[in-house]
Order: sequence, then C-alpha cells, then structure tokens
Amino acid sequence: MKDWKYYTGMTLFIFSWVPWSLSPVAFFIGLPASQAAGISAGLLILGEVTLLASIPLLGRPFIRQLREKVTALLKRARED
Repeated sequence: MKDWKYYTGMTLFIFSWVPWSLSPVAFFIGLPASQAAGISAGLLILGEVTLLASIPLLGRPFIRQLREKVTALLKRARED
C-alpha cells in the first residue's frame, strides 16, 4: 500500500516537468529579452527544486526503476 510520501513525491515529480516545459514560452509572449530570460531561469530552477524534493520521498526503488527505463530507451535509440 502506498503512503503519503509516494503520492507527494509523485505529485512533485510530475509537477517538475511543468516549469521545464513552460520555460521556452517566456520568450514568445512579447516580454523584453532580459525579463524572458529571468522568467525562464526561474522556471527551470523551480523544476529542478521540485524534482530534487521528490527524490527522497519516492525512494531508491522508484529512482532505480526510472534509471532502468531511461537507459533502455537510450540504448534502443542508439541502435536505430
């Protein structure tokens, strides 16, 4: 049975992808380049912080499983 750590960690893990995917959008909404760069950097930092916060909550088995899936995906991509 999964506890609050798993659900909180998974929520943070999924949320960490949102700022990463939104960071390029800052350059297309008509802001000056310096403001867009600041917003983009802030979004990337937010994504990193939430990802790093999810790791201790999800635990080693989840991280190991994620690493195995990414490694298999990269090996398959290299073979093609």
